[in-house]
Amino acid sequence: QKAYIYETDNFVPTLDNNVVAFATAESLRGFAECVNTTNGASFLNYTIELAADIDLNNALWTPIGGTGSGSGQFRGTFDGKNHTIKNLKVVNNSVNINNSATGLFGWINTITIKNLKIDGANITGHQYTGVIAGYMESIPTCVIENCHVNNAVVRCTYGNSGADGDKCGGIAGFGLNG
Repeated sequence: QKAYIYETDNFVPTLDNNVVAFATAESLRGFAECVNTTNGASFLNYTIELAADIDLNNALWTPIGGTGSGSGQFRGTFDGKNHTIKNLKVVNNSVNINNSATGLFGWINTITIKNLKIDGANITGHQYTGVIAGYMESIPTCVIENCHVNNAVVRCTYGNSGADGDKCGGIAGFGLNG
């Protein structure tokens, strides 16, 4: 049997087989905060699973993993287990291209995201903007497979000459090296 963690306070314990599962918006936010802190947890060799559909209720979401210095980066596997994240809302007003990766995940590298559905997304950024991930650092070490996006609005608008409103997509905003 797998052990499931349904609520956390920014703490993810080590479990058998390095699998951690979340079933609430609050616990998913706690996981994101663990990753995003300076010197945050990378969860290397961990699998993060969804144990239920999660409704984020259009509350502002901070992408998991960032491009700026000091931002944590998730380096494990995120398996949605064919569950749905509903009502994802991300607004990133940064015009600094080093902080502009926008989506459920911001910057990803050495990661697999799989078996995930997102329904009802509203994503706004100035560069590297996508629903699942904003910026994929290196393909083939970044994998997005069997992921589906429905009912999404993605806006990538001009911020300045560096964050000029390009590199935008429904799944990922930008993929480097592939």
